[in-house]
Amino acid sequence: PALSRYSTSRVTLAPDISGTQYEEAAELLGALGIMVGDAEDGAFRPNDNIIRSEMAKVAVYSVGLEDIAKSSMGPTKFPDVPADHWATGAINVADQQGMVIGDDVGTFRPDDNVLLQEAVAIIVRAMGYEPAAEDKGGYPSGYLYIASSNQLLRGLSGSATEPAARGDIAQLIFNALTVNLMEQVGFGTNVSYEVVDKTLLYDKLNVEKGYGQITGTGETALTGGSTTDEDRIVIDKNQFLEGDTNAKQYLGYNVLYYARIDKTTDEKTLINVRPQQNKNKVVKVNSDDIVDVTGDAGQNKSFEYWADRNDRNHKTVAIAADAAYIYNGKYKEGVTNQDLKPTSGNVTLLDADTNGIYEIVFVNHFTNLVVDTISTVTGRVTDKYLNGSLVFDKDNAEIMYSLVKDGAEIELSELKEWNVISYTISDDKTLIKGYVSDASINGMVTEATEDGFRIGNSTELHKKAESYPNEIQLRDKGNFYLDIESKIAAVDTNATVDNGQNLNKKYAYLVGAAMNDGFETTAQFKLFTMSGETQILNSSNKMRLNDKYGQDPKTVVDTLGGASLTPQIVVYETNSNNN
Repeated sequence: PALSRYSTSRVTLAPDISGTQYEEAAELLGALGIMVGDAEDGAFRPNDNIIRSEMAKVAVYSVGLEDIAKSSMGPTKFPDVPADHWATGAINVADQQGMVIGDDVGTFRPDDNVLLQEAVAIIVRAMGYEPAAEDKGGYPSGYLYIASSNQLLRGLSGSATEPAARGDIAQLIFNALTVNLMEQVGFGTNVSYEVVDKTLLYDKLNVEKGYGQITGTGETALTGGSTTDEDRIVIDKNQFLEGDTNAKQYLGYNVLYYARIDKTTDEKTLINVRPQQNKNKVVKVNSDDIVDVTGDAGQNKSFEYWADRNDRNHKTVAIAADAAYIYNGKYKEGVTNQDLKPTSGNVTLLDADTNGIYEIVFVNHFTNLVVDTISTVTGRVTDKYLNGSLVFDKDNAEIMYSLVKDGAEIELSELKEWNVISYTISDDKTLIKGYVSDASINGMVTEATEDGFRIGNSTELHKKAESYPNEIQLRDKGNFYLDIESKIAAVDTNATVDNGQNLNKKYAYLVGAAMNDGFETTAQFKLFTMSGETQILNSSNKMRLNDKYGQDPKTVVDTLGGASLTPQIVVYETNSNNN
């Protein structure tokens, strides 16, 4: 689903699991610490087989014995498990608990694959159902029967007699977390077992599963007024610590959440938040695709937009008369029809009661800043085109800010020159959210149309961002930097192109500079070139002098000294018109 705002998650999902059938399971198990991605690149490897030592760790962590496993590291009773093996603690606990057992000759075989039916037996034992499984025929049929009758096999794709893939194991554990456990309730001569109102998730891992609508964050609330603490989320009327989740981006959404409960304080910390399926109807429209917004105050508004530019007609949806508006990240009253048509940015409409009328509206009006200099001392970031600056000061308690790149929050020190920050500032100036793009295309402009510019043989046309002050023309060369809307926000004509040469960049001896007679917008420069020729070149309407962009030619001429110019060696660049 579309997000209420651009993602600000601090924990990102492994790319090899995103969008797969195992996504929800892998995301939750990662948050619980039961199954995590590789340390090097975060890959989950859903199609790789799981080995016995890994399965021991998964089983032990699933029943909340992580701390005991860590304290049980060291020698094991199995001759083929070295004392320094990474999983000795989990193997010891899994063996003591009777979940994972050795083979007939007393070895554990830690690096052998686990068959899916073996993994099922391990989890059935972990849930206390071993007596029931033995009554149904024992291993493997009895265990598979118990697993099937409790929906543990739902969503698994592997064969029971084949090695189990990590994705299937994640789904198996996910299914098991919320199934009622079996416990021994009779003892001595009256041994008996019953299914009890307990689950691995709540009773072993101290995690609550729930549903509700996010109505407030540390940044704002759907009803305005005061917000909660910066690190808290309100779901319906209940407060949670935000934890390492992306809960803020789901303001207004109906969500499924998991929260870890502190048994001492009863404080609940979110560990995973996802939109509920079929409970949120969302329309997200970029500014270029908004056609019109009409409707008087106190009445439903009509919002017209292009869902697809290839469509014959645009679409129209209704915004509720009493809709809640989140403008540049904060609740705002008195939003006008014009406010709903940002020149750069997007509008997201959310229908959380699915009645066909959109009652929550998020408006992001972006301003671009192309990173020139960064001060980690003052927090100031300056713009290459003199479009002001931003200050990200952690010590200023009056202002909340965040920088987001590729869906994750980053620190100021991670910014690079030429990064493009598309940012929003709330009306009260207390909330700044910057979305960072490092996307760029190197090459030459090969096509210029009303729909944008093609760079090299790129398959996509890119429009020019409003913030970029210079013209873009055919055969312009360099690095073209894109904002988060894929618009050209900056061009570095000093960058090497294709064969490592910059064909726009030249050296010369500057011997004269003056304004064009009768014109106040362009200048002429007299140059003695590398090839031994004297050239007189006209300027463009806007120029760069050293590190100052967007200069008018007169300022450049005056800075160079005008009629009193001292001849000097310069590096100069020309555009496609040789200006």
